[in-house]
Amino acid sequence: MNLEGGKAVIAVPHINVDITAKEFLRNVEVMVEGAKERGAHLVILPSPLHPLIDVLKGTKRISSYESSNEELINRLLYLSNKFLLYILISPIIRRAGSKRYLTSVLLTPQGGEIYVKKIFSDSSLQGIISPGRDIDLLEIDGEIGTKVCVLIGSDILIPEISRLCNFLGSDIMISIQLPLITSIKPDIIKSIAITRAVENSIPFINLGSYTRDRSNLIPTLVVSSAGDVIDLCEDFESSLLIVEVGRRNIASGESFIIRNLKNLIRKIVI
Repeated sequence: MNLEGGKAVIAVPHINVDITAKEFLRNVEVMVEGAKERGAHLVILPSPLHPLIDVLKGTKRISSYESSNEELINRLLYLSNKFLLYILISPIIRRAGSKRYLTSVLLTPQGGEIYVKKIFSDSSLQGIISPGRDIDLLEIDGEIGTKVCVLIGSDILIPEISRLCNFLGSDIMISIQLPLITSIKPDIIKSIAITRAVENSIPFINLGSYTRDRSNLIPTLVVSSAGDVIDLCEDFESSLLIVEVGRRNIASGESFIIRNLKNLIRKIVI
């Protein structure tokens, strides 16, 4: 599916996240192999649900989460190297000193790990998860050179965050929303995704997922820069969407605009 003349091919799985780590990895390997067969350069994945919930609710030690999460990341690094594509997984809890952040991690076929933080701190997570202060784009290296802006949860509610991604030269925005964690209703997510795409003239992907008991579902959708919903998955069944995204070939915006947006965002997230 070609959104903007397309060069980077992004695989967007819509999957059950209410499963064990072993089941998750087994399902992911099938998805990654299928994505490779369909020419993908990047696969974006939601994190398994319950390890995150256990830490956020305080029923699991962060050290235990980090140990199991290391196994998850190592297995995904293996798949990235085996199939020679990039894998983005989010959200991942990551410690820096005494603080904990929700992050997105880009895994490269060369074995690299690149982390970016969630910016806006939900009121329900205050005291547990710290907000990030800076926005960094992730770049798919080589001939592709696609720049990706990742938004976690309520980051999509803050228009200045998406605007800054625009001025930094992002080619696509990707929102990660997990059932039972996000507080945003599915129909609101759709409306916001369309709004952010149109106001920034950038394609937008919302990566949703669902629970095993079919009680919670976040839609996975792809929106063009013109605001058209190009693809939509809102079923309790696994699916793999394939999206082609072209480079915008624009320089980053005026430095004073970027500086002012960054200062405004830092004040908002305090």
